[in-house]
Amino acid sequence: STVIALGGGVTGDMVGFAAATYLRGLPLVQLPTTLLAQVDSSVGGKVGVNLEAGKNLVGSFYAPRASLQVTSTLHSLPDEVYRQGLAEIVKCALLKGEEHLSWLEANALALSQREPNVLHGAIYAANKLKANIVRSDEYDTGSRHVLNLGHTLAHALETSLGYGNIGHGDAVAYGLQWALCLSPARHLYPRVRKLLLDLGFPPHWPQGDANEILSHLAQDKKRSSQGLTLVLLNDPGMPRLETGITFETMKRAWNEAARAANELD
Repeated sequence: STVIALGGGVTGDMVGFAAATYLRGLPLVQLPTTLLAQVDSSVGGKVGVNLEAGKNLVGSFYAPRASLQVTSTLHSLPDEVYRQGLAEIVKCALLKGEEHLSWLEANALALSQREPNVLHGAIYAANKLKANIVRSDEYDTGSRHVLNLGHTLAHALETSLGYGNIGHGDAVAYGLQWALCLSPARHLYPRVRKLLLDLGFPPHWPQGDANEILSHLAQDKKRSSQGLTLVLLNDPGMPRLETGITFETMKRAWNEAARAANELD
């Protein structure tokens, strides 16, 4: 029997994980009903669940037979829920290149207001980018790592603050700003900060002890014997993978992002 996952990202992950493991695999169709699920979790075949120790630590790679994006479901979402998917769209724009990043900046207000043509364009661009990257590295052993841009700190924030206390998209928005403060493309920070604010993300830097929050990076599922690999940017459309960044450097970037956020506010 075909299993259909109708709902948001948590539903898609749980149903997908069940489909991947029951009877060693049942046909799966993803029918995501939130923006975050439509541009992220329903595409790429990652299905899993969280543990107290960290995000998505139990899971599998299991590609759906289809992922169907029905955008009419997005118009009834509360603003806070809708916003969570916008951070993934910003991430994809940074990975895609200057042309798409500029388009997103010009259309930020229309996207935040769910204007259909802009919304469809943003979802299509994000899905196309992710599908092309996943097609070349289905099991996340190399080039697919770039999709983790902004997510390393995001997962640490979710683990530290509690999954119910911070939205995934809000955490990714902070993670993107932090990654830019570590990147050669540091000059992009003010642009991306403004774009995130235009899309409705919280202006203030997250509260909490930096040492405690950053300590959760040690449980990141992409950590290897060589250390933690971070996705940074040289320029829009030019991601890089970097290993061996010290805790002190990462904390300095946290403090810099927090200070810059306060100054720009």
